[in-house]
Amino acid sequence: MAGTLEGQDKGKMNDYNIIDGIHVSWVTPPSTLEALKTFQVREDDVFIVTFPKSGTHWLMEIVYLVMTNGDMDKINRYMMEQGLEFTMCAGPSEVPKTKPGYKHMEEWESPRVMMSHLMHRFLPPQIWEKKTKVIYVARNPKDVLCSMYHFFYTLMPEEHRQWNDFVKAFISKEMIGGDWFTHVHEFWTQCKDMDNVFIVKFEELKKNHRGIVKQVAEFLGKDLTEEVIDKITSLTTIDAMHETYDKLEEEPGGNIRTKAFGMLPFLNKGHVGGWKARLTDEQSKLFDDALAETFKDTDFTLEFELKEK
Repeated sequence: MAGTLEGQDKGKMNDYNIIDGIHVSWVTPPSTLEALKTFQVREDDVFIVTFPKSGTHWLMEIVYLVMTNGDMDKINRYMMEQGLEFTMCAGPSEVPKTKPGYKHMEEWESPRVMMSHLMHRFLPPQIWEKKTKVIYVARNPKDVLCSMYHFFYTLMPEEHRQWNDFVKAFISKEMIGGDWFTHVHEFWTQCKDMDNVFIVKFEELKKNHRGIVKQVAEFLGKDLTEEVIDKITSLTTIDAMHETYDKLEEEPGGNIRTKAFGMLPFLNKGHVGGWKARLTDEQSKLFDDALAETFKDTDFTLEFELKEK
């Protein structure tokens, strides 16, 4: 099956290029980043940008439902299969023979909802020229770390499965795709005051689910009734989304829409504070120190625990 890593050499997960000082995975070749400099953005596009495992598919589902006035049957699920910068194939040798995500998106009908994990510096410049809508999701890095470890564990080479090594890699500047700290700092400092950018924190979405759904609708210019807002909120709880994804997997090729490479489930538990069961006090302090240094001259804040309702 195209786009699956089944049976592939797991060492390929470590193949990357260094571009502008950032370690960029083989699924995003240099030619793609060059092409995105002239990617034709449309004024009614919606970009959902996140660091991986930060609530990407949660926001995607909310946006899909907002765009369709809460009608699940009108969602174009094909948009789940591609990421702007990704070439979804079995390994580096297949990249030149496989159509990249942005090429698929060029063929989509408007309005397009496009997902990306790119850092601010690599996104298409026309986004800022045309003031196209961008939703950026930030999640506390301690929970992101735990979610990423769970997500990638089965594809890691044996020598890289040690928890301590993964913690050190995550917090370093050599993280594939760019480290969390630089990724979030770039967006916060450059975009937080832009009218065409809506920055939402994962923890705030957990606390104020319905309120954020309403804010997303307003940001996208959709005048939805309170009943539709209620419906969207109900359909985008973690339990409801698991039900939706289970149904999608029953369709031909459905696992490509619900799992990365058809293997790695996008949805997990979506908890806040799970890191407390994994990180030692020393490891937690590494994050605290890095956060304090990275955001010392900003007003950026995060929550690391929430009281259970």
